[in-house]
Amino acid sequence: PLSSMFSQWLRTSGPPQGSVKSLAVSGVTIFAGTQGGKVFASANGGVEWSEVSNGLNPSGQSASVLSLAVKGGYIFAGTDQATVLYRSSDFGLHWDPIGAGLPLQSIQSLFVSGEDIFLGAYGGGVFRSADNGVTWVKTDSGIPSIATAFAFGSYGQYVFAGTSQFGIFRSSNNGVSWKALSF
Repeated sequence: PLSSMFSQWLRTSGPPQGSVKSLAVSGVTIFAGTQGGKVFASANGGVEWSEVSNGLNPSGQSASVLSLAVKGGYIFAGTDQATVLYRSSDFGLHWDPIGAGLPLQSIQSLFVSGEDIFLGAYGGGVFRSADNGVTWVKTDSGIPSIATAFAFGSYGQYVFAGTSQFGIFRSSNNGVSWKALSF
């Protein structure tokens, strides 16, 4: 029957704080970034959640964790109240601020493509890191300078950046240059 072709969604028991703004997966562990500025982790399919936010958002502001990404042994978190990116090498138990070369805007999106990490800054364009987030280079030639990349994706040799103001852009050279796509 047709109904067996559709997935069912089941509500999990958490995470316990705020609305979920971002998700990332590493192996069997699911990470959830919340509006309350915290990250929670579940290693059993969302049945139980633990807070893993030590060192994240040290200023105490009520930031939202808008973006999470996993690359190798690192987890990255971007917030709407910070001018830095946070990185953890121990599944979120401790977070360190990183990100030389980032703008003074909030981090709206993160995306891993091969060995690179892409970052969308609010009104600040697209950035790429080839060294696990230590340094960043602005890489948005062809995208309007005031654009915000809220979403990234990839297919084959292409990386895509979705913006709220200007549509979707595609790069065939790992973000060196971008071309607008029309619908």
